[in-house]
Amino acid sequence: MKNRSELPQIYCNFANIVHTQLSQRIKVFCTHNPMEYKETIFFQFLCKLGTMSQYYSPSTNQQNDCAKFKHHYILDTVWMLLLSSSCLKQFWGEATITVVYTINCMTMPIIVNQSSYDHLHGICPA
Repeated sequence: MKNRSELPQIYCNFANIVHTQLSQRIKVFCTHNPMEYKETIFFQFLCKLGTMSQYYSPSTNQQNDCAKFKHHYILDTVWMLLLSSSCLKQFWGEATITVVYTINCMTMPIIVNQSSYDHLHGICPA
């Protein structure tokens, strides 16, 4: 995304992909309450899908703890992977993909000891 004004179209395309590929709907659209996203067409699209809009105040990371925690968890795991394998920083992208894939394949008690992948696709990851 080069400009914030591209978000409505990108989000609409993403929501359609989620619906088509996963037969799911996005339940919550969470943002820091920017005025440019309050276009009537964009919010009509959210309402049409039944997506709730959730806002938090700008510059208050404590209101977005879940995303912040997950982001730090991924980055910390990437650093540990790179350090423990003595890989160069130039492999950051590959390490990140590997870490996110591995996290998605790990079982989680919150979804009855299934992996995120298994819960989403209905099959165990290969």
